[in-house]
Amino acid sequence: MGTRAINSRLKFSKEVATSIRGAIILAKLSVIPVRRGYWGNQIDPAHTVPCKVTVECGSVLVCLIPAPRGTG
Repeated sequence: MGTRAINSRLKFSKEVATSIRGAIILAKLSVIPVRRGYWGNQIDPAHTVPCKVTVECGSVLVCLIPAPRGTG
């Protein structure tokens, strides 16, 4: 959560290295900022997502779940 951003991109090519470089470029161009929230009190700086979020992209399911500070 240190970067406060999410992205997901795919790239297809005949060469593996070209695919990796292309996917990295596409991922960097499609970064989405994430608003951070609190777990418990609001004394400390925001450190988690404010609510549970589930997103599906192709066959991948991404779940972001709020958690207390220090849970990983």
